[in-house]
Amino acid sequence: MSHMEDIEQCWLLLFDDADLIRHLCLLTYPEQFKNTTLPQLKVMSLLFRRNSESVMLKELAEEINVTPGAASQTIDVLVKRGIVRRTISDKDRRAVAISLSDEGENQRKRYAAFFNKITRQALAAVPDDRLKIFYGVLRELSQELHKLKIIKEKEVN
Repeated sequence: MSHMEDIEQCWLLLFDDADLIRHLCLLTYPEQFKNTTLPQLKVMSLLFRRNSESVMLKELAEEINVTPGAASQTIDVLVKRGIVRRTISDKDRRAVAISLSDEGENQRKRYAAFFNKITRQALAAVPDDRLKIFYGVLRELSQELHKLKIIKEKEVN
């Protein structure tokens, strides 16, 4: 296989794996995910990664690549579902802070346990030395993709 074919296989595998994970979520948590849109998942993911820290609505919109208005509509749905709460920022009374509700925090814990379990199961047969290399490459890939995102956003703006 040529280097270009390897590159193509890499991104195809990443897309397939992301879709498999999404499908496993739907099978495991059908009620939570059946009516969840991609922007809602992006908001939840961002808040899950923040470990209970609040995020300003404007920053959230930028992070998930939507307008503040679209972000606000997405937040409205998640507030109604009891997953997030909207409060006035402690730092700027004109700004809106978004954070996980108690139910959102419970969901974060359930999803973390679920993802840890399926990842352990999927990688159980891989020797530790190869896992360390895999994790290192995955971290490097993620870092480089984040750098590319910043460069592309600057080009567009």
